[in-house]
Amino acid sequence: MYLKEVRLYSDEDVSNIPFSETFHIQAEAITDLFSSLLGKIRTENVSVININCAIKENMENSMIISPFLDVFIEYDVSEFNKLNEFEKEQQLVRLLQNGLEKATEILALDKRIFEQVFKAMEERNFKNHFIWKKPKSSPDRKLRAYVEINWGIEQTEAYIIIENRKKQVELKEKIVLKHPGRIGLDILGELIWINNYTVELRHKYIKKEVYEFSVAAKD
Repeated sequence: MYLKEVRLYSDEDVSNIPFSETFHIQAEAITDLFSSLLGKIRTENVSVININCAIKENMENSMIISPFLDVFIEYDVSEFNKLNEFEKEQQLVRLLQNGLEKATEILALDKRIFEQVFKAMEERNFKNHFIWKKPKSSPDRKLRAYVEINWGIEQTEAYIIIENRKKQVELKEKIVLKHPGRIGLDILGELIWINNYTVELRHKYIKKEVYEFSVAAKD
């Protein structure tokens, strides 16, 4: 089995907090970046590590229920939203490091494996910016479309970009994300060209939800 994902959760009372401001939703920008850089890390029976942040009274023992490993670290997440975005970024990295230190011992892994991942994150300035999937070419191969994602802690932005053969941008338009975090990115289902000038973005799950983007036809 290979380790595929690391997540951050908490014992936060979310009853009076906007969904976009909940700890685990904001943490997704950093944990997704970390998970994308994992490479092949073999474990006996764990593919997902859940790092649970809790106040002292709510701390629990680590446990494995395959394929999940749950570890607990002490942190009062009520302090998290008092931080600015840069401070949140640094705090999330520290929490990941603390949780993975415990996970490393439990899974008998070389701690240098995760140190290399943190180094790769640092080289990216801890920013989760990426191109979603591969660019799609128009039927006549004169244009190509792709989606650019800037996944931030407090805000996620997505843009549809259409370029010509010279990589000149013919269209850059913001895609409206209806939900924060990973749920909002469910809008990214499939890019399909319906002719040489128009491309559709189809929702991953809601088949009737289709967004259309066009550039002007040229002679």
